[in-house]
Amino acid sequence: MTGSRAPGQRRPASAGWASYFTPADFVLPAFLVLAVALGGGGSPAPLPEMLLEWAALAMLAAVALLHPPTPPWPRLAVALAAALLLLPALQLIPLPPAIWRDLPGREIEAAAIDLTGAGDKWMPWSVSPPRTLAGLLALLVPAAAAVVAALASPRSRRYAIAAVALMALVSAAVGAGQLAGGAHSSLRFYASSHVENLTGFQANRNSEADVLLTGLFALAALAASQRFRQWRGAAIVFWAVAILLAGAVLLTASRAGIALLLVSIAVAALAMGYRHRARARSRAGLAVGATALAISAALAWMITTNPVLGRIGARFAVGSDPRPEIWRDTMYAIGQYWPWGSGIGTFVPVFVAAERLEAVDSSFPNRAHNDFLELTLEAGVAGLVVLAVIVGMLARCWAIRWRAAAAPQDRAELVFAAATLVLLAAHSIVDYPLRSMALATLAGAASGFILAPARHRGGAVSPGRVETKQP
Repeated sequence: MTGSRAPGQRRPASAGWASYFTPADFVLPAFLVLAVALGGGGSPAPLPEMLLEWAALAMLAAVALLHPPTPPWPRLAVALAAALLLLPALQLIPLPPAIWRDLPGREIEAAAIDLTGAGDKWMPWSVSPPRTLAGLLALLVPAAAAVVAALASPRSRRYAIAAVALMALVSAAVGAGQLAGGAHSSLRFYASSHVENLTGFQANRNSEADVLLTGLFALAALAASQRFRQWRGAAIVFWAVAILLAGAVLLTASRAGIALLLVSIAVAALAMGYRHRARARSRAGLAVGATALAISAALAWMITTNPVLGRIGARFAVGSDPRPEIWRDTMYAIGQYWPWGSGIGTFVPVFVAAERLEAVDSSFPNRAHNDFLELTLEAGVAGLVVLAVIVGMLARCWAIRWRAAAAPQDRAELVFAAATLVLLAAHSIVDYPLRSMALATLAGAASGFILAPARHRGGAVSPGRVETKQP
């Protein structure tokens, strides 16, 4: 029959590259490349942030144009995006005086407005609407990434994972150039106090460590594919690149990144080798454990003999850390604005007003160094409810997709997504990785991978979307 092809039959040479690649396959990968390259500065770098926000809108427009006229938008991913954007949008709506004046923490503001004779003025929930608007626009980027990742074809998601691994390697190479060029290297794209460390495309070493570890997970997901395994030198390439990324993580001098490194290597190795039989998996587990012990011993020896690594090791010494003091003052500020919160993006003005005089020094407290505390301050109980709903939705969908996984590559994709989200959540306890738009976008894409409709064995998909097999 003309135009038909038997299962397993090779495509004719005349089919050309168009039978393997379509423009829609590269929308998500291209956006992730752009996000890692431009999204490392956060709010102190408004121009790259604005460009990335426009790129997110362009990505949504491209998806709408390249897909059918009425694309079957993934409902759960759209719900996640709406949950992210709804709260800051509500915080911008002007409220009558009878409501906003009774919100916790607004007493001084109300008294100041009374002095101007404008006591009947309508004011929004947020104490700083411009900052909340900036936060809303920033959240648009990971929300768009989640929707497009869930809508993308399996082939496009594989290319996206490859893009993450590639950008981690490029970021490590940029970081090597930064170390070679010193504190004033032209490869340092943002003003930073971490001029002695590898920061890549990020403004700080902690975010760069997360980019590199996420790249390690992406590398493992690629290594689980059948084509990669058919390559004779696959294991050598995997471990060579993994060691390179691990070395780059060490050179960031991020304590949390280094602490999570061995766990990340173990997760990546298991993700690559889970297809083996039980005995092989057991041997792989022993090999990973022995490798981790060997790396730990080697690092301990090098830290005592190498001056560069010695400076990194000194960061783990017991000493003064301002984080507990910041957390203490953040908790006090939370009590001032509980249960409604002060508004997304308002941490700085609220914290400065609540900071104890004995804790004030020359440093500037730009973040709470704990994203969960900062979310509680800015979004109150509503933010915690939204977070719990999102986590529950992701956990449930991950379990459903895991049981329905039709191919090893599907499970490797799920391991990548879960590992990325768990890594960022763990680091959020002592830092603020999701305030980097690059990492927030990677988290959005990982969420989209989990919320994508499950492909059951035999090619069926979950209700609500029609999906065709990719060649």
